[in-house]
Amino acid sequence: MDERQQFHLDRNLPPEPGEFRDALRSTLLQIVDSGRINDVMRHHRYGKNETDQLAGSEWLAGRFCEVDLSGRIILTNGTKNGVLLLLSLVANPGDSVVTEELSALAAWEIPRLLGIRVIGTPIDADGMMPDAFEQICKRHAPKALFTVPTLHNPTTHVLGLDRRQSISRVADKFGVSIIEDDICGMLLPEAPPPFACIAPSNAWYVTGVGKTLSPGFRFGYIVAPTSQHAHDFIARFRSTTTWVPSPLSAEIIAHWITDGTAKRVLATVREDVVARQFIATSSLNESDIVTKPWALNVWLRLPMHQPASDLLVAARREGIFLGAASIFNTTPDRPTNSVRVCLGGPSSREELQTALQRLSSLT
Repeated sequence: MDERQQFHLDRNLPPEPGEFRDALRSTLLQIVDSGRINDVMRHHRYGKNETDQLAGSEWLAGRFCEVDLSGRIILTNGTKNGVLLLLSLVANPGDSVVTEELSALAAWEIPRLLGIRVIGTPIDADGMMPDAFEQICKRHAPKALFTVPTLHNPTTHVLGLDRRQSISRVADKFGVSIIEDDICGMLLPEAPPPFACIAPSNAWYVTGVGKTLSPGFRFGYIVAPTSQHAHDFIARFRSTTTWVPSPLSAEIIAHWITDGTAKRVLATVREDVVARQFIATSSLNESDIVTKPWALNVWLRLPMHQPASDLLVAARREGIFLGAASIFNTTPDRPTNSVRVCLGGPSSREELQTALQRLSSLT
């Protein structure tokens, strides 16, 4: 094997859509030629102006249907930053936050930074189990639930409507705020409604464009329970550095939503994701994998005689980089012998197929 050839299957990136570069070039020229470029670059974008509210409402309409989002939309510089802000809003140092026993929150430094305790709740093939969540609420009185219920990272499960409703009732009963990370929700056609539609009084919704358009924009949305919540949020964090998006990114996203480019790019990304999932399921057809057609990764479960740590080392020798399950684990006493295999990193489907065929020979 050519030792210089490496395949990064460890980063959960979307495929780069073919029309991205031309669309970005065209939009940048429009912004510069509009005569507004100086005004655009000199003002922060919190989401309070009409342009951003209308664009955000249009983009999120596919997830919120007929729900009125007027005044509830806040702009951020990405989903992870939005989660950091929301957790600092609803929890204090020493408080407990519940999440899935395998969770992106475990991989982030946010809990350590805020001094909060993370409690993992058991999941099955359908996601978080309401009864287990209720038992944790009784024992630990958590302040918040952080969850990725749609195309969960890393297992790709999708939490059904019945469970969302049950979990919402439990959260309301125990006064637990819900923070939903819906970063991949747009990839799934006809996804279940977010918690913010089911439990509007105590659910915060956070998403971004990093998995659907491009991670380079560093742009996201928070939907607050009410416009007053949004107003109070902005008042609290207004002077905090770095949380607002780049004005140029915000302007590009508003343009793309308004002129339809965002929907076209999303459709192209979805198409490529489905094609890459077909390659993955075909290449790894003799392995125990869990996935969904619109997910950006597959969850590879290994037999007990093959420790995940051994596979990570063997794959790295072949130039293949994978995501260790251990970084997602919130319950060290219940380790999982699995790895996350991301599909969007290779620049082409051909490169992905080569990488997965080599990986298949190791499992």
